[in-house]
Amino acid sequence: MGGPGPGGRQPLPGDFATLRRQLAAGLNTALSGIPWWNTDIGGSGAAIVDRTRTAGDAVTPAHDGTAELVYRACDFGTGVREVSARGAGGGTLELALDGGPVLAALTPDTPTDGPYAYTDLTAGLVADGVHDVRLRLRGPLRLARVGFSG
Repeated sequence: MGGPGPGGRQPLPGDFATLRRQLAAGLNTALSGIPWWNTDIGGSGAAIVDRTRTAGDAVTPAHDGTAELVYRACDFGTGVREVSARGAGGGTLELALDGGPVLAALTPDTPTDGPYAYTDLTAGLVADGVHDVRLRLRGPLRLARVGFSG
């Protein structure tokens, strides 16, 4: 399967090491009592990069452009009121539901000092029920985590 891209970044889809991590995640989820697990995640233009110098993964636009991640059928239950993200660098994370307009845009006030200097970003987001979530990364933003609360 594909090798590293420019700058040593691994384009999506990954390699057998990524598959191994996906299988481990699925088994852990199933053993935790959640019987329905899948990898219904898509996207384009993204590269998997190191989250830190020693461990973890993050995602960034390939070639410092634009990337999109799609998470299908996310269940927000009775509702969420906030989206949070942990990112490094500069650029913007945009969030839309079901292919609609951008509902939240998270941008660091100033670019962070280097690819491993992460900052927490938050924005208001009102959503309930089941939706496809589209995350669009614009510019040199490394995304390590996205969460919802409320």
